[in-house]
Amino acid sequence: MTMVTAFGQAGEALHHRIDQVFMETATGPVAGLVDDLTFARRIHLDLTGRIPSAEETRRFLADDAPDRRIRLVDHLLASDEFPRHMAVVFDVMLMERRGGKHVKTSEFRAWLEESFRRNKPFHTLAGELMAADPSGDQKPASAFLMERDLEPNLLTREISRMFLGMDLQCAQCHNHPNVDDYKQEDYYGLFASVSRLSLFQADKKKPALIAESADGLAPFKSVFTDRQAFTAPRLPGEPEAVEPVYAAGDEYKVRPSKTTAGVPTYSRRAWLAESLAKGTNPYFRRNIANRLWALVMGRGLVHPVDMHHSMNPPSNPALMDLLADEIAAMNFDVRGFLRELVLTDVYRRAHQFSSGDPVSAEQLTARIQELEQQRAAANEASAQKEAEAEQALEQLDTAIAAAEPLRAAWVKARAAASTAADKRQAAVAAEQTKKTTLQQKQQVAADIAAALKHAQEAATLLGQPPELAAVSATLKSRTEKLSAETQKLKTEFEAAAKAAAAAIDSLTKANTAEQAEREKLQPLQVTMREHRSRLVQALKESQRAYERVTWSEQKAEFLQQLIARQQAETELPARAQAHNSTRQQLAQATASVESAEQNVTAMTEQMATALDDQKSLQQQLTVQQSQLTEQQQVSSQLAESLASLQRAIAALPDEELQTLSSKLAQSSERAAAKMGQVQTELDGMTQRLTESEELVETLRAQASEAQQQAEAARQKVEDATEQLTQLQQQLTELKATAEESNSIVLREATRQFQLAPVESLTPEQLAWSALQASGQIDQQIAAELAKLNKEKPLTDEQQKDAAVVANRQKAAKQAARTALDKTVASFVSLFAAETGQPQDSFFATVDQALFLANGGQVRSWLNPAGNNLTARLLKLESASELAKELYLSVLVRPPAPEEISDVEAYLAARGDQRSAAVQELAWALITSAEFRFQY
Repeated sequence: MTMVTAFGQAGEALHHRIDQVFMETATGPVAGLVDDLTFARRIHLDLTGRIPSAEETRRFLADDAPDRRIRLVDHLLASDEFPRHMAVVFDVMLMERRGGKHVKTSEFRAWLEESFRRNKPFHTLAGELMAADPSGDQKPASAFLMERDLEPNLLTREISRMFLGMDLQCAQCHNHPNVDDYKQEDYYGLFASVSRLSLFQADKKKPALIAESADGLAPFKSVFTDRQAFTAPRLPGEPEAVEPVYAAGDEYKVRPSKTTAGVPTYSRRAWLAESLAKGTNPYFRRNIANRLWALVMGRGLVHPVDMHHSMNPPSNPALMDLLADEIAAMNFDVRGFLRELVLTDVYRRAHQFSSGDPVSAEQLTARIQELEQQRAAANEASAQKEAEAEQALEQLDTAIAAAEPLRAAWVKARAAASTAADKRQAAVAAEQTKKTTLQQKQQVAADIAAALKHAQEAATLLGQPPELAAVSATLKSRTEKLSAETQKLKTEFEAAAKAAAAAIDSLTKANTAEQAEREKLQPLQVTMREHRSRLVQALKESQRAYERVTWSEQKAEFLQQLIARQQAETELPARAQAHNSTRQQLAQATASVESAEQNVTAMTEQMATALDDQKSLQQQLTVQQSQLTEQQQVSSQLAESLASLQRAIAALPDEELQTLSSKLAQSSERAAAKMGQVQTELDGMTQRLTESEELVETLRAQASEAQQQAEAARQKVEDATEQLTQLQQQLTELKATAEESNSIVLREATRQFQLAPVESLTPEQLAWSALQASGQIDQQIAAELAKLNKEKPLTDEQQKDAAVVANRQKAAKQAARTALDKTVASFVSLFAAETGQPQDSFFATVDQALFLANGGQVRSWLNPAGNNLTARLLKLESASELAKELYLSVLVRPPAPEEISDVEAYLAARGDQRSAAVQELAWALITSAEFRFQY
């Protein structure tokens, strides 16, 4: 199949131009590109709604052609799975899981699938959704309108969301309170195109139809400002429609009645369908380009995808403009546009950065200054256009006020004309009824008169037999009666004809009066359209300018966060080092305190011992001094005694006295010796006491010094502790700043597609991927193929025909997927968003966990059978090869060495329970977070 490729003026493919615009506008880190296996998984999920089979993956890896990724993309886009997957995607997107009340979901999806198989342009598809007639072959396409019961306000919101990317719901009663761009004028311009629609069901046993009135205005009033206005149908960003006005009586192709749905001569619904089908509305272009981008990139350039406004600008305005222009240039070719998107480097972006930010703070600062200049210029332009819009609004309101009495007069005249038209219709119908009845009576009377004539002629020829006379008499009586009845009917018909003529004349007069009032209003209608066109254009230009203001602010904030992250990453090592250094200083100071306190304790203990010794010495010295005094007294007494005795001997020599003198001398010597001994001991004690006192003083000085050292060490501990606390707080704050900046940078980088988003699989993708990984799809295909071959076996000649065999295989695949739809439905019931809610965010519930953990369905798929996953794995003797096949089949990647080791260890631990172990390993991967997400 030949694929459509979008080329620019120089012949460069669109995907190259997308990458070029992206790189020209990207600032900051940009993630690298994914490997082949990640690409294979990603592209299969996006284009077929499931992961690739192990065989498909091996076949892709075995293709050594340099353009193998392009070949894979083209193969998947040309497959039957692509339109089927797109049917599911667009059904969920457009219907948000509504369906079954008037149109079965399966019928709508079948219509979508056929549309994508034929590569129907999206603007054509959108027009058909608006114009579809539920009573014929277009019934499936009427689902968009019918499943919303043609409720005008709901349709206004849904059409604005799905086809224009604008949720106008909150602009119904006033201008949107939070989004300046969403005006009540926009809401009612769109509301006017569907306000005349209603469900029509004359017979409750038969399907409902779409009825449309030929009349019905769309006036509105703001509950905030009391501003009143009215508008013809209008798409946001465009002038209002110039509608033809048909005279009363001519405004319907089929006039409504109790049994017939009205079909107006001019249909606002048809206008809406044609307006969308043109594909010229700028919001329509941006919306579908953005939704298709979001489909394969994980999020929109504008996100949420139904909130396009200047306060929520595209993450890359230049890229958004390129895509909107190019999808229109490609005639809204969904398949061709998706092909260009998935061939970009942006699509192949990894979801993690592989290196640091290469942009310097100086460059970022310079870029921020440029953005500030751009913001200021855009803000000025926006303000100027806003002023123009306010002026146009004032002029419009002035014209509306002037037109209001004329419009009221015209509405009154129109109502009178419509009443006259209804009377004309009733009168003409009554006339026709009388005419038909009269003609029938006249025909019967003529036939009976002819019968009478012929009977009379026959009676004359036969001689007037009695039986013919009786017949003639009866016929004559009946003829006279019919003549009277005919005359009465003729009179009634003439009266009805006169009444019909009067009704026609009355309608003519009413239409003339209505036309006169309309002609009075027409100049002001032209003026109002001119003012509204100026208002719409000024607002559109103001919004686009303010979009650049908002984008500049967001981009600058991103760059500022990049600078903050870089500064934090630069400061963190130094702060961490200072923190560690201070912590070491604290440890050293703490150790010094302990050492000093130990010294103080030791000095205190030594000083206490020295004081005890000093006290003991002082006590001993007192004793010795007492003894010395006693000895001195004894020695003195003995010396005096000896001196006295010696004087006596000198005066009177006496041997006995001489002997006593010798003894006293000896005693005196002994006393003197004892006194000298005591003196010596006393001197020693005095010396020791002096030394003890010196020691005490020394110890007291050392203890004081040790105490001072301890206090100094404690002060160092306090200082280090305070410094450490400050550094810890600074480090914590810096880490928090770094984490916050990094979080913002990652979020913004993802929003700007410099980093691929991690997105959850849709319920359908999850179901089909689980079926694929477990081998259930292949098992079902094999079963359906066997069934077909049994019911309609191929001849030997047919089996040699590759086309016949391929068609048989195709039929088996189609039957298999149809058979598995019920299984997929069980996943959808648990994992899907509620009816009427977009499927745009991940959520997990207890029921989901219980379904995967305890539900028998998923586990039953892993019972070894045929050539399913576990059966294939059990045929592999090597645990290492088993791990490789398991990871390739389920996660579409090779296992890491540690994962291989885990598998080997688990299988070894389970011993002879190998089959159960393999099933548990497969179940664990299929129910893992990695399997459930796109990355």
